[in-house]
Amino acid sequence: MIRILRSDFLERSKRPSFLGGVILTLFLAVIGTPRAHSAIAILLLDPNIYRQADNPTWLPISAALMTGFFLPIFGFVLVKNSLETDRQTGVFDIMRSVTFPRLSYCFGKFLSNFLLLLVIWAVVMLGTLGMVVVRFPGETISLGQFLSPFLVLVPGLVLIAAVALFCEAFPLTRRNFGNVVVTFCILMFNAASSDQVIWSKILNPSGSSYLYRTLNQASLNTTGHVLKVLQIIGSPGSAHSGQQSLVIPAVRLDTGDFVAMLLQLGLALGFVLVAASLIFQKWPLRSNHPAPSMGNQDLINQGDLMEQPGFLMSQPVSERRFSVVSLLKSTIWLLLTELTNWNKGLIVIIWSATIFTPAKIAQQVFMPLIVLLAIPLFCALGSRCQSSGVYDWAQTVPSGRRRQRMVELLAGVGLFWLLVLPVALKNLASLPLLVVFGLTLVLSAQLLGFLSHNGRAFSVIMIVFWFAYLNGATGLLPLSGSLITLTSGVYAVLMLILLGLDLAL
Repeated sequence: MIRILRSDFLERSKRPSFLGGVILTLFLAVIGTPRAHSAIAILLLDPNIYRQADNPTWLPISAALMTGFFLPIFGFVLVKNSLETDRQTGVFDIMRSVTFPRLSYCFGKFLSNFLLLLVIWAVVMLGTLGMVVVRFPGETISLGQFLSPFLVLVPGLVLIAAVALFCEAFPLTRRNFGNVVVTFCILMFNAASSDQVIWSKILNPSGSSYLYRTLNQASLNTTGHVLKVLQIIGSPGSAHSGQQSLVIPAVRLDTGDFVAMLLQLGLALGFVLVAASLIFQKWPLRSNHPAPSMGNQDLINQGDLMEQPGFLMSQPVSERRFSVVSLLKSTIWLLLTELTNWNKGLIVIIWSATIFTPAKIAQQVFMPLIVLLAIPLFCALGSRCQSSGVYDWAQTVPSGRRRQRMVELLAGVGLFWLLVLPVALKNLASLPLLVVFGLTLVLSAQLLGFLSHNGRAFSVIMIVFWFAYLNGATGLLPLSGSLITLTSGVYAVLMLILLGLDLAL
């Protein structure tokens, strides 16, 4: 187990994606420390009573809140690749042929996941310490006040490491569908965080319930009442008139908190044990990557080959025989294979229901659900054409790769517009915004997929975007009101930037 842990940790910690994850989390959690006057309020606590971020005790708990929100999401996507690497390199085939302690193997992978998350956690903590020294030189903060907000995040990281391993072992959650489900669950459990309900503490990996309670306790100690305004990442509003200094104490845990943490660790152990029982199972799942036959090539039905867009024909394609329509049809087929039958069925049901619902419900509820269900489709943009071989096939045609990317863009935009068509027809004034937003969404998916060779980054961005939209942040995509023109202009500028980057690749 130690050898597996060591080799897996050293191999994955050297990947560029891990370094990118460290930098991104550090930026989100540390650079965004609260300030008394800023365009965005990172942490806003009763601004008409308390002076905002006027002492160093604000920084650790703010960084812990930000880390607890972002690290479980980005960390899950980052570490959910250990088993897939062994599958692709043939290690699983070797292990199936010999007697192998699968429990030790799984625990080694689980501990490697946890250590990777712990490294990011430690980097954020050290970065926060640096910000305390820079922002408040000469002022003191106790060790408990600094460390305790970060320590309550550790059990959640253990749970995320175990869930990532389980999702790799369970076939239905190995691909983008698992990323969507787990990310949405993390956001839901974070939003439903409660200090009074033990299951909320167990299922919420962010540790936010302990941190919110500490903030309320600080207000009780200062003014005798709990916080009326507790805002994380939002608009600062009007000028603040608060005059009192709010000193935030160390996080204190009671017996119920320790029980919840132990149960959280027990749940993580359960995920690892289940993953160990599933890890070498062979499941009769549909494959989107058909393997070429190794037998007599004369026995292959040429008609079947033509139905597989990902199959690499040995015969080069001439420019004269190149058909945009055929490539568009095959690209759409390839994208639609990313959706399971359940996805397609739910999309059809909700899409049909949208036609008969009021415009406001269609815009604020049904449209986000439809796009969320179709996320695996958009995650395939830019990456699926590489893994399936279409990108290599396009190289045999003059300007084939550029044409293929443009056809993929047309296919993605067309499918998006088809998904939101009932919403657009209910309010024709929103049509320009939906057109520009669709182009921006597809271009960003294509660019991120092409650069990272997978759709993980895009899926996380989309889930966070639509989760915020469903929770009232409709200003991100206002389909009615006076902000339509302004928002259309913003997305148009972003679209042109993405289009320029896409053409430059």
